[in-house]
Amino acid sequence: MQLPAEFLHTSSILLFLLLLPPSQTLPSPPPTALTIPLDISTNLTTTSSPASNGRCASRASFPSWYAPNWLVEDCYAALQQLYIQETMLHPNQEYEFLQPGASRKDLDIPWQKTPRKYVVNTCTLTIMLLSWFGPGTLPSPISPSSPVWRASSDTSTYQKIWAKGRLLENTCPEGAGSGGWCAIGDKNAMGIFIWATDSDINFKVKGGTIVELSSANVSVMDAVDIGQTS
Repeated sequence: MQLPAEFLHTSSILLFLLLLPPSQTLPSPPPTALTIPLDISTNLTTTSSPASNGRCASRASFPSWYAPNWLVEDCYAALQQLYIQETMLHPNQEYEFLQPGASRKDLDIPWQKTPRKYVVNTCTLTIMLLSWFGPGTLPSPISPSSPVWRASSDTSTYQKIWAKGRLLENTCPEGAGSGGWCAIGDKNAMGIFIWATDSDINFKVKGGTIVELSSANVSVMDAVDIGQTS
């Protein structure tokens, strides 16, 4: 008796799977920039800590973080650019992030200068040291005696930074319709910030690197470092 071709094909696949070693799994196809959703899967744990979930800046208390043309949708795209530009390319590479003019402390890992901005139209996502700010000038202020106000560098990976950025997005732009920030870095001496591109605070935060998105492509250009503005 001759077996149907469909039966033989199915049997071959089952035999192949049974012969695989127990530790071997079939690979999944890699994601592409065109198919990456805004809520890309990652191991995120939501906690009740405002330092973990994001510290939102209300328009009434922090008007300098906003501009009339600010669109929260642009902030989702800015976070996605952080993932595409950094996390996809070098997710687990440890970097030392330096404030302008600071000296390196860890010579065994690459370094990047801050502030580091990801600009999408009306919204800017910024990575920078908290020492640029003064005690009491941020939403949910940190203790004035905290060492983060004196830190000139901190270390982290872009996978960790992006994961905190997702929590910030869920809490502030998506949850409260506002800008805000979240502590990042191995010493929690940095922050990832979301504010309006045309805001007063964004104009004051100078130097570092700007990552801009155009309608055609994304380009990276070094900003003119004209010093720190208090």
